[in-house]
Formats: sequence, structure tokens, C-alpha cells
Amino acid sequence: MKKLSAFIVGGLVSASAWSQGYTYQESEFAFDTIVSVATGKADLEHSDGNQDMHSVSVALDFHRLPVEVELSYYNLQDSYHYQSFENDVLVEDEKYDGTIDNWGVSGKLDLSWDCRAACAYLIAGYNLADLSADAYYNGDRLYSYSTDASYAHWGAGFRYDFSPHLRASIEYLQYDIGKQKLDGSDGLAIDFGKANAWQAGVGYRF
Repeated sequence: MKKLSAFIVGGLVSASAWSQGYTYQESEFAFDTIVSVATGKADLEHSDGNQDMHSVSVALDFHRLPVEVELSYYNLQDSYHYQSFENDVLVEDEKYDGTIDNWGVSGKLDLSWDCRAACAYLIAGYNLADLSADAYYNGDRLYSYSTDASYAHWGAGFRYDFSPHLRASIEYLQYDIGKQKLDGSDGLAIDFGKANAWQAGVGYRF
């Protein structure tokens, strides 16, 4: 967690300083730095119910281009619990836990070349993630595996600028995670399918 915090703070300071220099020079590729936090729900294709999804991101918003480039991190946890009883006595207790720690790079293309306060946009990007799965039967752990994975995502969003610095956004994203082999599991693969996510967030422009 300390390394993650240091990475985010260091990246923010560097990007802010760089953006100020580019803005001052009126460069063709001048940009602002935007830091955002978001929360929402994700529906995994092979899971019951929606799961909480939280993310933090740092983006570069180019002044003369209808484009943003964003680095983001999100964590998603999923759980399945099955119990069976005979004469009110528990005879089977199965539990499966899954976690996704995801880093993603996205490009966001405005649907208007000259967006003002409100703007719709398209999203596409790529992800590097750590996927883990744990299984328990009657309280005993059956296995605990993890793997590194990469996959694409796409979506669309809408944002509104309340001021030159403060803005809000809502986004739909689909992550094509697919089937992933788990390290050390003798070829065991879990099909995560697709994750459909909605999230809303706020951002601050430096």
C-alpha cells in the first residue's frame, strides 16, 4: 500500500509539474492533469449479483486535442457461498472468493472537437491485473491460486464541468477478462467472462 501511495503521489507531482510547463509554453501538446475517484457496481458474467467497484485515476487532458489519456487502478471482489442442510444440520458449506487488482491505460475520445461544460466520450484501453481465487469446503481451504492477466476494455461516458477545476462523470465499461489459467494449479483455468461496470466519480483539474 505504501508503494502504491508513493507511486500515485509521485506520478501526480511529476505530471502536474510537467503540465504546468507545457501550459506555460503554449505547446501544441499542452495538457492539464486530472485526478479522479469513482465508485460503482460491476456485474461479472459468471457470478450472481453486482459487486462493489472502486477506482482512482490520473489523466492527461490535452488542450488542443479532443483526447484524454488515463492511468487507473481498481479493485473488485467477488464471492459465492453455498450451504446445504439435513434436518436443520449443516452438512455442506462451500465458499469461493475471487479478487481482481487491475491497472489500466485508457484513451478517451470526445464526441465533439470543442466540448464545453458537458461532453460525451468513447473509451478504449488495456489492462494488467492480478487475479486470485480461493476455495473452501466445510471450513477447510481447498486451494488458493493467483495469476497475472491482461485484457482489453471499452465503453462510453459523460462528464460535466462544474468549474474550471471540478467535474463529475458517469461511465459504462466492459472488461473482456475471459478464461485465465491459475499459476501452480496444474492447468486449472477459471472463466471470468466479461465484467460490465457502471461507475460515477468526481475529478479535480490541476
